[in-house]
Amino acid sequence: MPRKPRIEFEGAHYHVMARGNRGADIFFDRQDSLRFLDLLGEIAEAEDWTPLAWCLMPNHYHLLIRTNRPTLSHGMQRLNGRYAAYASRRHDLGGHLLHGRYKAVLVDRDTYLKELVRYIALNPVRAGLAQRPEQWIWGSYRALTSAAPDGTTPWFDAATARNALGDTTAGQDWQGFVEAGLAADKARVDLTQTQLETCSALGSKPFLEAMARRGAAFTTTATLDQAPIETYAKATKRRGEAMAKAHLEGGHRQRDIAAFFGVDSSTVSKVVSKYR
Repeated sequence: MPRKPRIEFEGAHYHVMARGNRGADIFFDRQDSLRFLDLLGEIAEAEDWTPLAWCLMPNHYHLLIRTNRPTLSHGMQRLNGRYAAYASRRHDLGGHLLHGRYKAVLVDRDTYLKELVRYIALNPVRAGLAQRPEQWIWGSYRALTSAAPDGTTPWFDAATARNALGDTTAGQDWQGFVEAGLAADKARVDLTQTQLETCSALGSKPFLEAMARRGAAFTTTATLDQAPIETYAKATKRRGEAMAKAHLEGGHRQRDIAAFFGVDSSTVSKVVSKYR
């Protein structure tokens, strides 16, 4: 079955993520990370992207970007292709470096950008790689919250990013917001991660309706404040429909839905496939 084309337009915002094949590392040392960031800066300029946030983890990366022209697919092919060729050549790797196609989620800037910047900034903390987000040098948080330039990404205009994100206080607003995220409810954090992994669009109902008018046919969508699984169970007498909506509309993990309804995860998977 051919892949559905991604919806692209001027001024679109995306959360982009790519993982190593079979969970393997894709950044092996400082030189690799610097090379990827150099490529990101080069391609962002060529494709007219505005990078808003990023984080490089050992076996995956997160990007939050605004595409000022509809160039996401072309730019990502260049970024992943050139970095994969570099890493494979330098480390004498066999097979594919990255696991399949990159994941891109179209984001409603008015409801989701701040939450995603915080999620990206706290990724290394929640993975146990740093105690605080500013300790992780392979992310944009330090540059966003500091007036000093970041030596690893001279191409990153933190002031432009902060303005695009609605912060004109030289980063003070971000510091408080991210600090609050350190004590965020785990269920909310897990839900955000699930939404990013399972949904193709995140935003308010008017945003999703506007995207549908552009011709977007999303597989799954989610809004910022998701209803609990129980809400879907009470909304319909058809249990299969409730399970499918909890995943496709609510962004809940299939194993959590299975636990709630007392069934196997395979049952939920079959029901979701049917309703999809």
